[in-house]
Amino acid sequence: MTNKQSDNNKITLSFRTLTPMFLAGADGKNPELRIPSVKGVLRYWWRALNGHLQLSTVQKREGLIFGSQEYQSPLFMHIANVANAEKINANLLPKKNFTEEAFKPGLQFQVNCQLYTEELTKEQITSLLVVATTLGGFGKRMRRGMGSVALTHIGDEHFALSAEGFMEELLSHISAFNRFYELSDNAILFKHNGSKAKLPWIDRIEAGPPIKNIDSFLMKVSKATSDMKHRYGKDYDAAMGHARGGRFASPVVVSIARASNGEYMPVVTTLNTLSNRKSSTFPWDIQREFKQKILV
Repeated sequence: MTNKQSDNNKITLSFRTLTPMFLAGADGKNPELRIPSVKGVLRYWWRALNGHLQLSTVQKREGLIFGSQEYQSPLFMHIANVANAEKINANLLPKKNFTEEAFKPGLQFQVNCQLYTEELTKEQITSLLVVATTLGGFGKRMRRGMGSVALTHIGDEHFALSAEGFMEELLSHISAFNRFYELSDNAILFKHNGSKAKLPWIDRIEAGPPIKNIDSFLMKVSKATSDMKHRYGKDYDAAMGHARGGRFASPVVVSIARASNGEYMPVVTTLNTLSNRKSSTFPWDIQREFKQKILV
């Protein structure tokens, strides 16, 4: 590969955290920014974007991009220019006042990417990072708003989804991977009628009105989680996820995104539910009630 070709496969993206980020290092305790954690998040959302493919195809292409036992990943990344890396004791579970050490909101860092594959273009890796940081975050409780991150620059150019066209612009980045999503009633919906891979693909994405206070919003999410778990018990676990008796990651992901006008938007993503527990009620009813509490 020539130097010019190499430069064409490079991209630098800048980020800033919006909520406490409980992202631990190799010891599982001390906060640390690590590329394996970033790559793991990208792998997860790439898989969630490809529910229209056969599972065997998803697994093969995933290995070609992110690495497997047979292949080394052709996607090279490293973290640079870390600033404002202040660590604090923050509420991991706000309603229960359970604290752990975390990176304080306002942490800034860059991720330098270099691609040596035709499976993913430079534009697609940018779109994947847009999707990953809009729909989720990094570290513990990222499915309940913690570790939310804003992509602030692509190269030297400022970036943010516009407040007016937030969902339309998000859909354009999703469409870089999957053309079976469409915007309907201010929600992005998966409209593939063919067979779908048995994995947690993105089913729908919804956004609520701007958040007035992030701490109050995180408390609302934590309270809704606690109240509904107490109310529905095992049925909640089957619909919304659990960590005991065999982990089932929540198929409902709450995140916070920053729009171009500076407003903070609540984003709730519902994934294909592959529960490992039986329920006496439809999981969608519990998921719907939870989302209504969050998005009002």
